[in-house]
Amino acid sequence: MKDLQKPQHGRASVGSRIIASLKEAVDWVEGKHVEVRVTTVEVTFPEQSSDGVELSIGVFQKEYLTVAG
Repeated sequence: MKDLQKPQHGRASVGSRIIASLKEAVDWVEGKHVEVRVTTVEVTFPEQSSDGVELSIGVFQKEYLTVAG
């Protein structure tokens, strides 16, 4: 992070660190060379029967299928 305002105790304020991070993110999205770490996470959810949904949200299978399509 660059151009951080440092208070008297020597560490950049939280606000200035957040602003600097957002500026780096914008630069990265715009394709500018910025040394950032990018982590991609793929999340998968297990298949769940409508019976389990009925128990967790309190509706019957027919109602759930009408809403869920």
